[in-house]
Amino acid sequence: MRKNIFCFVMVLSLSAAAAWSEPPSASDDSHLKQLESRAAEVKSGKAAELAEDALKEALAGVASVQAASAGGNRKLARQKSDMSYLLLDVAESKAEKRELLEQVALKRAELKKLELQLEKNLSGEEK
Repeated sequence: MRKNIFCFVMVLSLSAAAAWSEPPSASDDSHLKQLESRAAEVKSGKAAELAEDALKEALAGVASVQAASAGGNRKLARQKSDMSYLLLDVAESKAEKRELLEQVALKRAELKKLELQLEKNLSGEEK
């Protein structure tokens, strides 16, 4: 009996939440399309290989925005959307950081090579 009452209350609360949620608006749809296009842009860029973990997290956020929008929960969709934008920024930043670190490593190797060449030239002049 308690189980039936509990199930009835749960169904009632879920249907009330759906009834009280605001219907999606055109601005929400355009915001979602912008988020999806930004996610596709980041996914096709350097972040796909250099910041794969952060990109996966951001794409999961985009999926949760889509689910919240489909469910009609505008507030949750907006929160998830803001979080997804931030996660996409994080993915891009991590990719740029890793790319810069690779460039620094290459420059260091080049500097080391030039230092050895300089030492060789200086020791050759002293003889």
